[in-house]
Amino acid sequence: MTKIEKQTGVQGMVILVTGGSGDIGSEICRLLSKQGARVVVHYHTASIRAKKLAQEIDGFLVQADLSQEKEVNSMVEKIADEVGPVEGLINCAGFPINKETQTFWDAPFEKNTATMFEKVFAVDCIGVVLACQKVLPVMKKKRFGRIVNLVSTPAVTRHDKGYPFTAAKAALLALTKSFALEVAPFQVTANAIALGTIDTHWMDLYGETERAKARRRIPIGRIGTPADVAAAASFLVSREAGYITGQTIVVDGGDISH
Repeated sequence: MTKIEKQTGVQGMVILVTGGSGDIGSEICRLLSKQGARVVVHYHTASIRAKKLAQEIDGFLVQADLSQEKEVNSMVEKIADEVGPVEGLINCAGFPINKETQTFWDAPFEKNTATMFEKVFAVDCIGVVLACQKVLPVMKKKRFGRIVNLVSTPAVTRHDKGYPFTAAKAALLALTKSFALEVAPFQVTANAIALGTIDTHWMDLYGETERAKARRRIPIGRIGTPADVAAAASFLVSREAGYITGQTIVVDGGDISH
């Protein structure tokens, strides 16, 4: 009688990566694919990058505006029908990097309008909440699931800029830690990864002087990479991370710990 080997890590798992076409999301998708996961690459508007990535890793491609509940519902249902129920969800989707982002980031607190907060919260918090809500029923029924939400270190500490972003990520962090308690009895875990200074398109908001200051400030002595984040995310979404939930894993080279 042939012995059936038990799958480990993320082998065979259907994992949805929202914002999968981004700098961090794409690195996570590549690593998960190498580890044997069935990766679903989500994108909103970056279709060219997303399609190229999906072809590269032989992944499944989905498009949705995460701030629209109907689109999120349709996306998750499409994945279930064509790939299988989502077993792992990694939320990397965030507010796009553009001139508007720069304006929002630099605005003094008293100049931050309700519209600024609404636009950022729609993507960085509400969209993630909708994705989590849609995948949870099946995860609970199967008594297995992994959710990983990406936030930022200012959500844990503070920042003197980017108030809508800090507020949205702090809200998402609190929600993640809270609903993790509710779903734990169903063997579903929910954790957050708080990102420090990571070399992505967000760094375009920094000049070289700011980059140099960051390198000097960070105890590890360098700016983080998307690969650093992918390593943490791939573990938290794996089968072996079943006893870790409601936690915030800080990936920042020791920046906020000193």
